[in-house]
Amino acid sequence: MKDVSYKLTPVTTVEAQEMISSLQSTPLLKGMRGEKGINEDVMIEIIQRVSQMVSECPIIKELDLNPIIAYEDQAVVVDARISIANST
Repeated sequence: MKDVSYKLTPVTTVEAQEMISSLQSTPLLKGMRGEKGINEDVMIEIIQRVSQMVSECPIIKELDLNPIIAYEDQAVVVDARISIANST
């Protein structure tokens, strides 16, 4: 979908909310056609925890969580890819 949002770490709660609301898929996340939306607080927590991890581990060069499957009560990171900086 190429529907992404970027922020520099550390990400605040407000910035995480902005990241979610800036996506083109936000209407789907909020709930449509009688379907319930995702638990935005859980997504914000994932964003902030990942942000904290990246801030505390400067060896991490890139991190990709794809996909995250989110429901009204929980979210699950299905796959993650972490690239580390060379230590040379």
